[in-house]
Amino acid sequence: MKEDGDPELITAALSDITRAKGIAQIVRKSGIESDRLFKALPPESNSEFSTILRITEASGIRLHATVRHAGM
Repeated sequence: MKEDGDPELITAALSDITRAKGIAQIVRKSGIESDRLFKALPPESNSEFSTILRITEASGIRLHATVRHAGM
């Protein structure tokens, strides 16, 4: 099982959500051409973060970051 924060797991989840919402809708809202969108979604794609942000915004996904402090 993959750990939280694993880039491949995040991309796979984003791919599932994008397909569920409809590729055409995400293409329209994100401004990313469909062929580029398909290249960005495979888990091994190593997409640019700006592309991921555009897809998440178009999908209605809100990203949340938490800062972990090292033990002192």
